[in-house]
Amino acid sequence: MRESEFIRQNQAKWTEFEALFNSPKPEPRRLTDLYVQITEDLAYAQTFYPNRSVRAYLNQLSQRIFQRVYRNRHQTWAGIRNFWTLELPRELWSARLDLLLSFLVFVGALCIGLLSSVQDPGFAELILGPDYVSMTRDNIEAGDPMKVYKDSKPIDMFLRILLNNLLVDVLTFVSGVLFAIGTLFVVLYNGIMVGSFQYFFVEYDLFRHSALTIWQHGTLEISAMVLAGAAGLTMGRGIAFPGTLTRMQAFRLSAVRGLRLMAPVVLMTLMAAFLESWITRETALPDALRLLAILGWLTLVLGYLVVYPFRLARSGKLADAAPAPLPARSSIPFSLNRLRSSGELFALAFAHFGRIYKLVLRGVLLVAVGLGLLAAAMMDRLPNHHLILTEGFTTDSPFQFLFSADHYLRLTAQFGNYNAAPWLAPINLLGFFLLTMLVLTLFSGYPGIPNRTTEASQEGIGRSTPRWLGVLAPLAAAQLPLFLPGFWGPFAFALLFPLCILWICSAWWERSLPWTSLVRALHLIRVDIPTLVAGFGSMLMFSVVGMALVNSPVSGFFLDILHANLPFAEPVMRRLPTFMLVFQTYAAAFLLLPLSLAVLVGYYFHALELSESQGLKARVEGFGKSSNRWT
Repeated sequence: MRESEFIRQNQAKWTEFEALFNSPKPEPRRLTDLYVQITEDLAYAQTFYPNRSVRAYLNQLSQRIFQRVYRNRHQTWAGIRNFWTLELPRELWSARLDLLLSFLVFVGALCIGLLSSVQDPGFAELILGPDYVSMTRDNIEAGDPMKVYKDSKPIDMFLRILLNNLLVDVLTFVSGVLFAIGTLFVVLYNGIMVGSFQYFFVEYDLFRHSALTIWQHGTLEISAMVLAGAAGLTMGRGIAFPGTLTRMQAFRLSAVRGLRLMAPVVLMTLMAAFLESWITRETALPDALRLLAILGWLTLVLGYLVVYPFRLARSGKLADAAPAPLPARSSIPFSLNRLRSSGELFALAFAHFGRIYKLVLRGVLLVAVGLGLLAAAMMDRLPNHHLILTEGFTTDSPFQFLFSADHYLRLTAQFGNYNAAPWLAPINLLGFFLLTMLVLTLFSGYPGIPNRTTEASQEGIGRSTPRWLGVLAPLAAAQLPLFLPGFWGPFAFALLFPLCILWICSAWWERSLPWTSLVRALHLIRVDIPTLVAGFGSMLMFSVVGMALVNSPVSGFFLDILHANLPFAEPVMRRLPTFMLVFQTYAAAFLLLPLSLAVLVGYYFHALELSESQGLKARVEGFGKSSNRWT
């Protein structure tokens, strides 16, 4: 077998080993399997390629893996135990002020909700929504005030409540990117809602019965929301006060810390959803038993979130393993000629976005403000505007978010409904085109661009075609499905989008003719379909959730505040919802788009490396010749 063919056949597992070895917590069993395979490859190379670089390369790999395998055989369970008994308590202790602030804001907001309900009997309808208030009144008059917990089957109720509350927790956390102000606002809103909700039963002399019922699950549910607030404040504080780090470095550190704090949030939300679905509905349980359950959950929450970290800190155990600071940003850009998993593609997108976010943020906000002002000024003259711009927001409680999630997604989808408003197509196409050009230009500055040209480009045929045309044509083709009516338009767009971006990548870097680039894209999309689906699918779900949260009940609540406090005339206030809807939808969409583009561009180079192995060949040939390991 020729050496090049030997490298091509085995490069996937060699690259996997490099990735596993350099990861902070590799899987020992998989490393053991790779060690056996690599030693077999080394024996083969020693026999047939004794004086070639591939033998030295494999010998170095086998030496690096030996000690790691036998040192970390029991690392998996030990790592899980260490996280819950040391790492997470350390983060809780470090974030104790954020946790206290989140708790105080929630309690203060709860008092505001109580006092506002005392002063204004209609306040509950404003916060909870008239439909929910009317339903609860009917249940009280029917003699079963807690009937809302009995209307659904337990399993259906569990799934609905779990997803709904997780969305609220995620919204609380991710709002921290707005310099922690967004998180404070969400916690404030939820506290006002809980206070108003509790006082609603006080009015009917049902406080004891309602409290013993609601707080069986509410103890965990509200604790999770307060902790999610602390996680959002932790992340936002890193952005607002980066110290000696760059703002992006501080964001990366604080975001990781915030994500660790979200682990018990998910667990508590899961347990609360179970209790609400199966236990809370049993309103005939003795009051003493229900009170004991509430006190038990409260003791468990305070014990783990407050007392346990305090005792570890006082004993000095938390100081022994303080997390290392983030190293300074490397001037070495990303290397593209490597295989990547779907998770690495996802991470690469955010790392790439960190290099362009300042430029993108300024441009996107300016464009979004301009489009919002234009839409508000022309809302009465735009064709079919009633299908797009007058949906408005609702002020439902975030706890009712799931029941109307499709409404908020439709608000976003309307901006891609070319069947109803074809004049949106050139606006979206121009935004897509400019952002795609920016992403491609930045990626072109990274090392590892394959030196691959087609016969047509070598003869100058492909190079005579403007590069921007190779970007514009596929983007225009990708938007054609959006002219279809109903659900099938966005669905076909999501399926076609990856192919069109691979088409663009082939035309951009290989300088080939349009039809040649399309054939090339059709080949690359089949090279590793599982990685493509997992990577792009994850980013697509992230974007869908992000857009749904942008056009969420919190937007309606914020709009109510603007209506109540801005001293503008009625014509201006009538156009304010249109401006808000257009501004925040386009701002969020154009900020999320570079992430999806980066995932697909990363997959393009992954597919090239998987099929041609140029990067691995270069590393094997350069083994021992240079200490620069990133090329």
